[in-house]
Amino acid sequence: MRKGFYRLFILGSAVVMLALLMAETSAGQDRQPRRVVQFTGLLLTSDSLKPLPHASVWVQHTARGTTTDHYGFFSIPVFQDDTLRFSSVGYLDAYYTIPDTLTKSRYSAVQMMTRDTIHLAETVVYPWPTRQQSGMPSFMRMCLQMTMTGPCATWRMPRCANDSKTCPWTAP
Repeated sequence: MRKGFYRLFILGSAVVMLALLMAETSAGQDRQPRRVVQFTGLLLTSDSLKPLPHASVWVQHTARGTTTDHYGFFSIPVFQDDTLRFSSVGYLDAYYTIPDTLTKSRYSAVQMMTRDTIHLAETVVYPWPTRQQSGMPSFMRMCLQMTMTGPCATWRMPRCANDSKTCPWTAP
């Protein structure tokens, strides 16, 4: 009985796998393979038409990307129907979809980037107080009060003035 069950299980598994394989190949015949396109372009600011250096160019939903050079030029291999994301600090992100109707393996475009203005709250900067105004900073005060343990226990952080007899920076 066990042998019959195993044979039936193997036969059933083979039939299911064959059916899935045939369904996959018949569905795959309807789809056209995506072609690789070498996409090159120029990234410019929309207000002054100056090149945008060192901006990021990413293929969306992948880990593929590149950066523009000093003149705003970039080149990246992509598939047809991929979406590119352009980003740079101080500019709004821009998106571009590669057409799926291309007949050649190369494609070029000029992408404009719009400035992103962010208004920040006012910040007032004050100069640091002198030692006479605030006394000694707390970190320095803690260091001066610290006592070392272990083999260097005879050494202490400086608390003295210029007296060489009581100054801990001199050797014991």
